[in-house]
Amino acid sequence: MPVRVISVVVFLVVVCGSLMIRFRDQSLIDPAKERGSATDISDIPKPATGAALPKAVVIGESLYDFGATVHGSKGEHTFKIRNDGNAPLELVARKQDHSCQCTLGSLGTNGLKPGEETTVTLSWEIKNPSTHFHHFAKVRTNDPDKSGQEISFRVRGLVVKRLSVRPGNEISIGSISENKPVVKTLTLVSELADSFQIQSVVASMPAITTISRPLSAEEIEKLNVPDRAADAREGRMPPEEMAKAGGPPASPPHDHAGHQHEDDDQKEFMSKRALVKSGYEVTVTLPTILVVGRFRETVTIQTDLEAQPIIVSFGGTRIGPVQILGTPGSGWNATSSLLHLGRFLAKDGKKAKLLIFVNKASEDLKIVSSQATPAAIKFQLIKDEKFNGVGREKFDLIVEVPAGTDPIAVGDQNPGSLVLETNHPDAEKIKLDLDFTSY
Repeated sequence: MPVRVISVVVFLVVVCGSLMIRFRDQSLIDPAKERGSATDISDIPKPATGAALPKAVVIGESLYDFGATVHGSKGEHTFKIRNDGNAPLELVARKQDHSCQCTLGSLGTNGLKPGEETTVTLSWEIKNPSTHFHHFAKVRTNDPDKSGQEISFRVRGLVVKRLSVRPGNEISIGSISENKPVVKTLTLVSELADSFQIQSVVASMPAITTISRPLSAEEIEKLNVPDRAADAREGRMPPEEMAKAGGPPASPPHDHAGHQHEDDDQKEFMSKRALVKSGYEVTVTLPTILVVGRFRETVTIQTDLEAQPIIVSFGGTRIGPVQILGTPGSGWNATSSLLHLGRFLAKDGKKAKLLIFVNKASEDLKIVSSQATPAAIKFQLIKDEKFNGVGREKFDLIVEVPAGTDPIAVGDQNPGSLVLETNHPDAEKIKLDLDFTSY
């Protein structure tokens, strides 16, 4: 190889090596430090020295307790700082030193002059579903006094519920009796309003009846008797009492450096609980003529407190005068009134046979109308003429996904069902939920 070519190759290798080293060195630079990260303390004012010194004084309280509010609400509070010293007071509110938005008021070119004052505004929005709200902001100063170099401002309060239903919005009934209505009592309460009005109560079927009445002062007082287990679960007691009550320890508030503020005032705040201020008792009676099979009925309550109504659902299973049994391989679950057809080829389709036993009425059982989801589902109801049960009739119910139906997945995410309306006076509707995947 010519000497000139060798020289060129050596030069290129050296240059490329230098560039690689340069790029590697650049990659070791911490970008966070170049931007001024949380570990960068260069923007913290240095304590003033000399005969003339600044003095940071908080005008009023450094803690603002807003009382009670609801999730989703926003707020802000303004604190004041004055310079009672005889030299300019520097103030810095770094982003990494507060847990909510913090804004400093106007400062002079060289800081706050002696005798001048400015503001510190904390703004917040309550997003998390906790019962206690607590945020802070730390302002750094050049006041050489140890307590003045770092001033903490705090906002806190209770997060209450404008409206809630006890025991909850989803009520499980289980299996209900054929001959006895189900009566459930709800308590609709507010931890915010001293009073409210129920404007309407509408049930999903006319046969469901409701009765509402306001709670008395004595009943409200009973609702506010402390429940230690519930308080522990929701963090409404001092940390040292949590373990005794069987709940997790409440986390004390932390500033950015991780310092804990475990003073008596904070412990008292953590022990506070939202109290019921007003409420109604709502009695709901579900009749015996509910759909045979798995049912879900609702009661919608409209009040003058919220534009959106409160919806309470009641779910369960009714056997009634109809008993449905599966045949081998049918995939029938009587407890949940679910017909599980499994996975199968769409081109082949799938059939399942169920046995239906019905208490005799004045007429033989007939299907008046039906509704299938998906619509391709077919069925046949065939009476067993040879059955001689006393006071009962027997039918074969054939449920079919016809061959050649488009592939589909039916289940929790895409509910399927077969609802049969009958001429039976005690079984006006028979509902079967469906679960299958065709491909």
